[in-house]
Amino acid sequence: MRKQTLRSILVFSFLFVSILVYSQELYQDVVTLKNGKVVRGIIIEQVSDQYLKIRTRDSKILEISMEDVEQISQETFQIDASKRELYDPYFFKSKHDYWSLATGIGPSYGGMGLRFQQRFGKIQGYGYHVGMGVMTGGEGYRSFWGYSFGFKFFPYKSYYVNAQYGSIGIVYQEDILGNIVNQEALYGPSALIGADWFFSQYFGMNVGIGASFNITHPDVQAVIFTYDFGLVVKIK
Repeated sequence: MRKQTLRSILVFSFLFVSILVYSQELYQDVVTLKNGKVVRGIIIEQVSDQYLKIRTRDSKILEISMEDVEQISQETFQIDASKRELYDPYFFKSKHDYWSLATGIGPSYGGMGLRFQQRFGKIQGYGYHVGMGVMTGGEGYRSFWGYSFGFKFFPYKSYYVNAQYGSIGIVYQEDILGNIVNQEALYGPSALIGADWFFSQYFGMNVGIGASFNITHPDVQAVIFTYDFGLVVKIK
């Protein structure tokens, strides 16, 4: 059990560090004018062939006539991780109110499955989620339908504290010949901290780590290390 816990912690640490490194790549719009001037920023409004408004890195909002525009494109660039916070309000065009659909593994996904979530608020917010999936231990194990429902508090942007209830694992017994018998699903509450980290306006990853609390089977340890990992798509 200790080896499995250590392995899970190492996997989670690797995934989390990978996300932090990758997230330093940012996107910006590039507007090239007919007079040769180039304006870089985020387009916040565009009215067909009339005009567009672009917010520059120094937070200025410029209105440009479409008659003066030669080309609109996008480019990426890297920034130091310590400076990323200065750019967040500028580069993240999407609102903090959104619905999302995710696929992954963990208690929020009912084992291995799907999770629907809605987030409310602004930089600080709250939300709810429901999940449904399949729990299985591999060859020789019976599969069980899993589920979850819970509530999240977002103290800052994508970071959350999650309290939920649902499927948390499978317990089994072996006979004298080593055959698996009497398999049962475990249920209970879980508490996790994590982030729904978006790489772009619509796509991101969910990572979370915490503990589940077994309340249905007295022969199994009460506290179980757990984690969530999945791919997220904003659907509104």
